[in-house]
Amino acid sequence: MDTSGAASASAADAAAAATAAAMRGSGEERFNDAYEKALLRKRLFKEYLTRHQVIERVNHAIEALYESSTLPEDPFPFLVDQIKVPPKPGRPRPSSATFRRLK
Repeated sequence: MDTSGAASASAADAAAAATAAAMRGSGEERFNDAYEKALLRKRLFKEYLTRHQVIERVNHAIEALYESSTLPEDPFPFLVDQIKVPPKPGRPRPSSATFRRLK
């Protein structure tokens, strides 16, 4: 009886299992690398928005729209005009604690 065929089949199965295990590990590593890159990109983007006061200006524009006595037919030109004008310095900004108290 020839056992070399059975031995080579079991060696091939072992090699396939080892390759599958290695691929699972590398898949997890790729996922972790991609996740870390996404977190870094998100952090850098938030820093960019903060550095250029994007959130503050958009919030200011929305507040101005809310406080407007008459709402424009198309709010986008109004918002764009408001975003172009920086908020007045020294204007107190509500903190997150203020909003928590309001809920």
